Amino acid sequence: MYEGPEFKHCKVIDPKADAQGKSSNNPLVKCEHCANEFSAGAYRIRGQILGIRGRGGGNCLEAPQDAKDLFQAIENEKAAATSKKRKRDDLDQLTANDGSATAPSTAGSTGPVQIGIKQAFSNSIKADADAAVCRYFYAEGTPFVKIESPYFLDMLQKVALFGAGYRPPPLKRLRTDGIDKEKALLDKDLEVRSASHRTATLEYCACNV
Repeated sequence: MYEGPEFKHCKVIDPKADAQGKSSNNPLVKCEHCANEFSAGAYRIRGQILGIRGRGGGNCLEAPQDAKDLFQAIENEKAAATSKKRKRDDLDQLTANDGSATAPSTAGSTGPVQIGIKQAFSNSIKADADAAVCRYFYAEGTPFVKIESPYFLDMLQKVALFGAGYRPPPLKRLRTDGIDKEKALLDKDLEVRSASHRTATLEYCACNV
């Protein structure tokens, strides 16, 4: 009757009563790791294993790490789905019956400005992308001036060209083969630029002798 990975970590003692013996919509369960008894469904069991305050019967200190990793992944997936649904609902609220969304009126205009659904959705995606960039600069302590680096901009363009499925190289490859390859390319580029600069300088000096 009770399915899902959560019930592999909690045994159902009474399907219709809580820890005080009162009638409950959730079954009375017993944690397989710490023996704590509490009334819970899958949602509260995950809270018990992860130690989320206000969910479950408390923090299970005996739960194995693989169970915590699994339940955290489930929590993250559900949170992402909730966020996606909230954005979709917000867009639906903005969307008018004629397939357009209403933006606030601007100075000098006579009324609200109608924008398309694609434009409204694009604005939302752009705002999320900007927020992610700002979060990275703040969290990693990256100098703000690096936002104008041609290498940073080139990186963003290449990632955008690849698409949403892009994953950065793993740490080991980044700090070995990846960096070595790019260092060689940059050193070669600098040599070419230096040689060109020296040639231009000599030609200038020859013309002014």
